[in-house]
Amino acid sequence: MEQPCAIPASRTMTSGNYEWLSQEELVARWKVSKKTIRRLRQSGKLPALEVTPALFRFRLADILRIESEGKFLPAIAPRRSGKLKSKRRSA
Repeated sequence: MEQPCAIPASRTMTSGNYEWLSQEELVARWKVSKKTIRRLRQSGKLPALEVTPALFRFRLADILRIESEGKFLPAIAPRRSGKLKSKRRSA
């Protein structure tokens, strides 16, 4: 079993045959918040390598697969069009 790499990386890192993205890189790539990435990771929808309890890396191959499937990319999810209807007060 491959052990997690303990080398911090601010740029895409290569470990074995895989390239890895940091959380910050994934946030910038998908234009979402850190909280969104955390929720996707914790729900099991986004595979991640836990380097330390507070440091995660995401395999580029997984990210490309997710993007190609278009499963749950919040940045490109359809948004509601039009104005929200306001509730009328009854007198």
